[in-house]
Amino acid sequence: FTFASIKKSLKIMGANLFTSQKVARIENAFIFNARYNLSAREQKLILYLIAQIDPKTQKEFQKQIISIRELDKHLIEGKRSGSLYKEMTELTEKISTRQIKFDSDIEYKGKKLKGIVNWFGSIVPCIDKHGNTAIEFEFSNKLKPFLIDLTEYARISIYDTLRLGSGIAIRLFQLFRAQRDRKAKYEKTSSLSYELDEFKVLLGLEGKYSDIRNFKRDVIDTAIKQINKETTIKVLKPIYTKTGRRVTGVKFQFKDNFKRNTKENGLSILELTFAEDKSLGFLINFGIKEEIGLNLISRIGSSEFRGFEDWYFEAVSYTHLTLPTIYSV
Repeated sequence: FTFASIKKSLKIMGANLFTSQKVARIENAFIFNARYNLSAREQKLILYLIAQIDPKTQKEFQKQIISIRELDKHLIEGKRSGSLYKEMTELTEKISTRQIKFDSDIEYKGKKLKGIVNWFGSIVPCIDKHGNTAIEFEFSNKLKPFLIDLTEYARISIYDTLRLGSGIAIRLFQLFRAQRDRKAKYEKTSSLSYELDEFKVLLGLEGKYSDIRNFKRDVIDTAIKQINKETTIKVLKPIYTKTGRRVTGVKFQFKDNFKRNTKENGLSILELTFAEDKSLGFLINFGIKEEIGLNLISRIGSSEFRGFEDWYFEAVSYTHLTLPTIYSV
């Protein structure tokens, strides 16, 4: 793995680089505590927009413009209940009113007051630089601590979630992935436990599904089936706890389920070993984009990688090597 091989690979890859490694970085505190209920389509759009944010370089939210053609291609996917105009109107109107609820630290008469924040500050039709009809999205500034000013965050692959058809499945996947990101170094199987009423509130289902059988079948079982089939998380059979005869709690156990596929989908940032992650950081600092670095690493045999890794760590440890940014792609 030499810089000559980097040049060669860059020439081969050219302009047709796949960019399937977009990752939405979201603060753990938000994932574990924010209460909201979004459809699968709404969550996919929001995760896509979050994945365009670069917390390392951005201090403020930027306006993001997506053509209606792209929205139709990636989110509507031909599944329309009416005209494209109707679908776009309903999507933007609904998502502009979706709320995030959370407990604040402000108390009144001994009780914590609840806060409510909208996802977006504005959603406005526009014409993009190519002359296409488009929509301009800008996140609410109240979300900066959770999407830009990150401290402990999860990396959510939008290509995991794009294959999920249930909004609850996407929400649960985020919870499980965030917990695995926190615990993977210490355990092979992680868990999350909830009181049933608390869990419903978290999912925005407060006061719904009074019959536990329907809740298990329509919400939990459906979501787990999709997550196990389509994502990098494997969920074991949930454990339900009872108070008397009534089910009052649920425990989820889950582990990583990476299926490394370097040909069709590309290597995911979530699949990287510690050494590969470090080497990816090196390539990024060298001036190479993340998706290109992932492509390069996916093309390298394990023996070649170990050789490069030894040189890299030795160079950093003993000479504090700093390389100029030559290839800015």
